[in-house]
Amino acid sequence: MPNGRLTEFEDESPEVKKQVDADITQALVGCTGVNSKWVYVLFEDFPAVDGQQVFGCVANRVRNKLISKSMIKGADK
Repeated sequence: MPNGRLTEFEDESPEVKKQVDADITQALVGCTGVNSKWVYVLFEDFPAVDGQQVFGCVANRVRNKLISKSMIKGADK
């Protein structure tokens, strides 16, 4: 059973979540061929302030990792 997990800010409306759920479900059905009744989309809500801090930390780690790899390969020349 494929699962989709979405982390987002808690102020998203139920209508938007319902549409996102339908879109993700259809994407998973299209990719895997599984019956939609076995697809689960989970929403993890958190305050926007915490989200900015979390995504900022993740973005910095990814950016730093990419910079490190490009320096090792000499791509910065």
